[in-house]
Amino acid sequence: MPEYLAPGVFVEEIDSGSKPIEGVGTNTAAFIGYAKSGEFNKPTFITNWSQFCQAFGEEENAISRALCDELGATVPEVLTAKKTSRKGWMEFAQATIQGAVRDANNGNKKSVSVRNFPEFLRKYQIPQSSLPYLEGSYLAHAVRGYYDNGGGRAYIIRVARPEDLETLQYSGNGAKTVAAAGEPQRIAAAQAQASVGPVMIKAIKAGGDGNNIRVEVEPAGDNEFRLKVSQGDDTETFGRRRGCPGSAACPCRARTFPCRRPG
Repeated sequence: MPEYLAPGVFVEEIDSGSKPIEGVGTNTAAFIGYAKSGEFNKPTFITNWSQFCQAFGEEENAISRALCDELGATVPEVLTAKKTSRKGWMEFAQATIQGAVRDANNGNKKSVSVRNFPEFLRKYQIPQSSLPYLEGSYLAHAVRGYYDNGGGRAYIIRVARPEDLETLQYSGNGAKTVAAAGEPQRIAAAQAQASVGPVMIKAIKAGGDGNNIRVEVEPAGDNEFRLKVSQGDDTETFGRRRGCPGSAACPCRARTFPCRRPG
C-alpha cells in the first residue's frame, strides 16, 4: 500500500479481478420539468434551442380549450386530431378553423362564431409569443443555458402541471363533432370507457350522452360480483343480489339481467 506524505486527493487502483468500468460519453443531457406544450412523460430528443421552442414553446392549453369552445369537442379528441395532422399547435389550429369556416359557408357543418383565424385568436385571447418560458418553471431557462454554453444533444421530458390535467378533462361546449383542417379527417366523439381488472366497461353512447356514469363493483359470493350502474337518478343492478339463493331456478343463475328477483 502506498504511503501518502501530504494531504490531497489521490487515485489508487485496486485489483479486484474484474475489468475496470469503461468510459461513457458525457455529451448528452436530460431535462425534466414543466413546459407549455409537448407529450407528457416521453423523452423527446433535440439538438438545438429552436427545436425546443418548436416542440415545447406553443400555447397548447389555450389553443386546445379555444378549439373545444369554438367547434365543440373534448380535449382528448382535439389532441388525437392534432397528433394525426403532424402539425404544430398554431399551424393545426389555423388549418382547423379555416376548414370549419369553409365548411360552414358551404352549409356542410354547423356555423362557427368566427370568420377567420385572426378573429379566432383575438376572441379567445391566445398568446402568439413563440418563447417557451413558463411562469413557475425553470425548464426553458435550464435548456437555454445549456445551449448558450455549447450544449448539443439533449432529451426533454415534460411532466404535467395541475393546469394541464384540468385542460385534459375540459369538454368545451359539449358538441359531438368537429371539423378538422378541411381534410378528410374529422374529430369523432369518443365513448367513455374504464377497466376494472380484466373487465372493460364502455358507455353505449358517445360524447356527452355517456357522461356522469357511475359503476360500482360489489362482492356477491365466492368468485362472483355484482355491478351497479347509475346515471343521475337511474340505477340498474347486474348479477346476483343480496339474499339471492343462487339456485338454478333463480334468474341470476340463468344469466337473465338485471335480476328479476324482488329485493
